[in-house]
Amino acid sequence: MKETMLAIILLSLFLISPLEAKDVQSIENNNLDATLSVLKEKNIRLEEQNKILIHTSTELRNSYYWALGFSATFLLLFLGVNIYFFRNRYNEDKEYLLKHVDSKLHEGANEMRNYVSKQLHNLESRLEKVSVKAVKQSINDINAKINNLHSIIGMNKIDIIELEIEQTKLSGVQANVLRSYVDIIQELRKLDNCGWDWKISDYLSEVCELLKEGVKFNSSELPEVSSLLNGLPNQFDDIVYKIRNHMR
Repeated sequence: MKETMLAIILLSLFLISPLEAKDVQSIENNNLDATLSVLKEKNIRLEEQNKILIHTSTELRNSYYWALGFSATFLLLFLGVNIYFFRNRYNEDKEYLLKHVDSKLHEGANEMRNYVSKQLHNLESRLEKVSVKAVKQSINDINAKINNLHSIIGMNKIDIIELEIEQTKLSGVQANVLRSYVDIIQELRKLDNCGWDWKISDYLSEVCELLKEGVKFNSSELPEVSSLLNGLPNQFDDIVYKIRNHMR
């Protein structure tokens, strides 16, 4: 019984398989035909679009060339008109421009001349001021050096007189010592420095001591000594008074 059923099933499958294969092949053929139809339609559409694009491109190119030609024509006409009017007004404009330029050149030259003259004047004034200032400064420097040199010379003279006084003291001639004191006081007075007043005071005291001891000035020296005493500042009044009393 089982063997009979199995045989029936196998026979059924054998009979059904060719039918299914035919159905599948039929379906595939139908799909292929549909795809080819779609592709043909798309190809036709693309050809139509291509024709439209070519036509549009040609029209655009023609429009571009037309616009370019129109622009060139307009430009040539514009230049021609300007050249025509320019030629007609050239002589008038040239004369006007020449006069205008000539006037501006003269005006600019005058302004430049005035400016340069003013700057030169200012420069000369500055140079003059600088020169005068420099000369004054040089004079002041020279005067300062001269005064310093005078002070050095005066101090050297004082040193020499002091050495002479020491030598005169050794000789024992008091009248010569008295005269040397007068000389050194005169040299100290020539120095522009009040710092030497103490030294003047010391030498005046030495003069007073010698006069007190009986040493006398030579009669020819009295006017000079009197003039020296009269020219001394008030701070030496006491010692001057004593010297005058001893000179009587």
